[in-house]
Amino acid sequence: MEVAHWLQVGDYSLNRKLAEAGAGFARLPDFVAGAALLGGRLVRVLAGWETPARPVYLVYPKKTPQPAKSRALIDFCAEWFAGQASPPGRR
Repeated sequence: MEVAHWLQVGDYSLNRKLAEAGAGFARLPDFVAGAALLGGRLVRVLAGWETPARPVYLVYPKKTPQPAKSRALIDFCAEWFAGQASPPGRR
């Protein structure tokens, strides 16, 4: 379904803020919209519909030894995305 729009935003934070201000609908991932949904600042519409999941890749050069800050970022991303599993009833 094509939907006419007067504004297109490529930044999740700005998109969420505009939706919270009543500027229209926003398609946001749960990790961006979660707090606003829980706080009642946003309301989920089309709850039975989701966009297809897409893989996330973290690309980095292989170095031996690997710098501690690189390893920390890799570990953080892996743990954070692992914790983003869909809640029960959603998939």
